[in-house]
Amino acid sequence: MKTRNNKIQKPSIPQTPMTATYNLPDGPQMPRWLQMIKFIGQPVKYVDDFAKIYGDTFTIRSSRSDNHLVYFSQPQALEQIFTADSNHFEVGRGNIGLRFLLGDRSFMLADGDRHQRQRQLLAPPFHGERMRGYGQDIQEITRQVSNQWQIGKPFNIRESMQEITLRVMLRVVFGLNEGELFESLRRSLSDLLDFISSPVMSSAFFLRFVQKDFGAWSPWGWILQQRQKIDQLIYALLRERRAESDQNRQDILSLMMAARYQDGQNNS
Repeated sequence: MKTRNNKIQKPSIPQTPMTATYNLPDGPQMPRWLQMIKFIGQPVKYVDDFAKIYGDTFTIRSSRSDNHLVYFSQPQALEQIFTADSNHFEVGRGNIGLRFLLGDRSFMLADGDRHQRQRQLLAPPFHGERMRGYGQDIQEITRQVSNQWQIGKPFNIRESMQEITLRVMLRVVFGLNEGELFESLRRSLSDLLDFISSPVMSSAFFLRFVQKDFGAWSPWGWILQQRQKIDQLIYALLRERRAESDQNRQDILSLMMAARYQDGQNNS
């Protein structure tokens, strides 16, 4: 502080823009491209290795300051995240890599008011007695698949879990338990999941240049063709469901088709 003519002169303060800082957890410092290769090739080991070094919470840093990823595995942290105000999160931006499978109007790609509106519409089928009824179906399907396991013989646990998941989805969500449409959807979904779970094709979620359609014989072309086939099967099921007279179906698809917003509009 300086004085001039017995007057106090305030020191000049440089004007600098204010920036927010975040105390993110520690994390690996290896190059981003190397992290990506490890994640695509060995996704489970990728997380396990970093957790052993950095603990239950660690940060994967990006070259963009607003695009860092923080991994949480503590039950208390997960509870806080899933019970927090949805306005604090951007679900859609985090799941943008799934757009090619889910479509632009997917609930998993929605944020803000749209997310909240769809959540209120779709929540009722997942509560109360209906969920207990679905639980019985899930137990039955799990027993059917696990009964095929033979003591002393190895089996592929991922394939078994995928089969349980597909059968639960087809019965509980779509209301299908047997028949031609059931088998066609099960085969098509299983083929698609098997294909995109390979390290080469799973890279398409992150590397845009892989998402090139060079016809049905190209990997991405086959994925798009398979997705179109699945869409056609689901649209056929929707037409069938709208035309039938049974209004008391309890599968999630039928309940969602009957759901209405407060203003009487549906989600179609």
